[in-house]
Amino acid sequence: MLSDTEVVTLINSEINNALGYDDDQTTQNRAEAYQYFYGENRSDDVVGNSQVQSLDVADMVEAVMSNMMPAFSGDTLVMFEAEGDDDTRQAVIESEVCNNQIMERNPGFWNISQSVKDALLLRNGIMKADVLETEAVTTMRLESVDDVTIGLAMQIAEQNQTKSMSNLKELKDDLYDVTITTVTTTRKLEVDTVDPTRFLINANHDSVYLDDARFISEIDYPTRTELIDQGFNEAMVNELPAYSTVTRIDALARSRSYNADVNERGSQSDRSMEEVERFTSYFRYDRDQDGVAELHRCVSVGNELLSDDLVDYQIYATGCCFVNPHQYQGISLFDKLRNIQDIKTKTLRQWLDNLDSNNHLTTVVADGSVNLDDIKSTRPGKIVRARSPDAVREMPIADLGSSSAALLSYADKMRSERGGASLDLQGAELQLAGETAHGVERQMGSKAQLAALMCRNLSETLIRSIYLLVHRTLRTKMPGEIVTRIGKEFVNIDPMTWQTRERVNVKAGLSVQERAHKKRVMEQILAKQTELFQSGMDGVLVDMESYHNALNDWGRASLIDNPERYFIDPKSKKAEAAAQQKQQEQQAAQAKEKEMNEMIFGVANQMEQMKIQLDKYKHDQDLQFDYYKAALDADLKEADMIVNNRMEMEKLDANQSTTTN
Repeated sequence: MLSDTEVVTLINSEINNALGYDDDQTTQNRAEAYQYFYGENRSDDVVGNSQVQSLDVADMVEAVMSNMMPAFSGDTLVMFEAEGDDDTRQAVIESEVCNNQIMERNPGFWNISQSVKDALLLRNGIMKADVLETEAVTTMRLESVDDVTIGLAMQIAEQNQTKSMSNLKELKDDLYDVTITTVTTTRKLEVDTVDPTRFLINANHDSVYLDDARFISEIDYPTRTELIDQGFNEAMVNELPAYSTVTRIDALARSRSYNADVNERGSQSDRSMEEVERFTSYFRYDRDQDGVAELHRCVSVGNELLSDDLVDYQIYATGCCFVNPHQYQGISLFDKLRNIQDIKTKTLRQWLDNLDSNNHLTTVVADGSVNLDDIKSTRPGKIVRARSPDAVREMPIADLGSSSAALLSYADKMRSERGGASLDLQGAELQLAGETAHGVERQMGSKAQLAALMCRNLSETLIRSIYLLVHRTLRTKMPGEIVTRIGKEFVNIDPMTWQTRERVNVKAGLSVQERAHKKRVMEQILAKQTELFQSGMDGVLVDMESYHNALNDWGRASLIDNPERYFIDPKSKKAEAAAQQKQQEQQAAQAKEKEMNEMIFGVANQMEQMKIQLDKYKHDQDLQFDYYKAALDADLKEADMIVNNRMEMEKLDANQSTTTN
């Protein structure tokens, strides 16, 4: 078993060899990056000459930031991938919880903004996530109470608080004075950015991902009082060496940029407020000498080891804009543009000096033939008294304006090629009336490609890592339920029941143009799905779940926070109840329609029968009418015959009578 002294010796050795400590190449690069960014005095300044500087590094960093940060402005930057059909909703819930913790319960956009700027300027952006525990102590004093009251008070205190203690003072008549002290422990997931000038890592680490790093350390400067409040031994804290002078040049450069007095840290008159330089290190070493190295969280100040605890993982995530293969450090915009700024600074200075020289040409005079006071005067239209016209002559200086302007234009082109054309995207030429909408879009899309690449690199390194880290921290260090809104509902989530997640879908990292393209594609998908629904392909090529997913993706592409609030999840209880009710209503409607059809069929059948009967009745009536008509006609015919016969008989009788007479 290694002693504390041996452990702190190992830690100090790792600190001295770590990347970014002392005056190594990394700290030198950071110091120069700040110098170029803020336009501080350079080592090549010449007294009397122009000292203007071209701030290309600062301009490009801010321009790229303005182009990239909209990609990180949403509340849903990462979605965890489901491990199966039955894990889909749970993956969404865990994604929403982590997004809520990073972006809403912590100043997520601000933290990411700082880390992105660090990556652009200092090669790497760094964030951390850990659970912060705080204890609040309250004291309640009860006088002259019985033991029943004391028991009730203790029961209430124990129900509402984490810890409860009592101090009894017995009085007469079984009464007591009691003091009840309660200690409430609250846990909060704290996500914060880390200053790269205070972050150390073993120099041979070969990846931007930190899980397998041998040594990581963060430097901070707490006061003695803060260390005691954090539970460290007071006697040991008072013996720690005070820290009052910053020595690393990158930390000096950062402090100097804000006009801070870097040589005064803490209070020199109050020992309790003196600051100490603390190293919080995640160190993989074999303390118990069993042949296997374990990960330890060690806190040290100077040669004192304040704590040493076994831990499961380190709490940091880092990312870069330009990938440097097989290296922890990425490549910054400063690395790419420092030569451009040198060229433009030198060109601008020479151009200005040339203009100044042309405005104040060197004058050659004949000694004794010119009034020197007249020559020295800078008044426009001055009079020079000379004995002859040839006594005064000005030496011409070549005008470097055209060549300087050409060189500056070439340098701007190189700047765009090396660092992206974010500054060009802000130019008015993209808004000219002669440009078509699609032409402008193509031009902007082409010029934004490098900024989009930087954004994607940061998303797949820093954002991916911090979300996985937050998920692991919630799962292992946050017992109890967390209230989170999922869509339109507030639900209680217990992260301790979550499974390990390794598959993530990073939604951040799309430029404005890429988001616009994705939005248009999603609108086309929604239109096609609607067409499939209308053509009867529901359940064959499209269903409500896929339609709901397309709506949510369209909302996220439109930078809508929590688009689930606007659409009901088809798998939710509300949607299932609505679908069941709709199905019942549809079944009832179908039954009613069937009943109506049957009734209509019955009525039609009855009408058909009635028509048949009516036709038969009409036919019978017609037959009967024809019969009676035929009979009547026969009777009439017979009557006519009888009448005719009678008339013939009467006529015959009349003729016979006439003959007889």
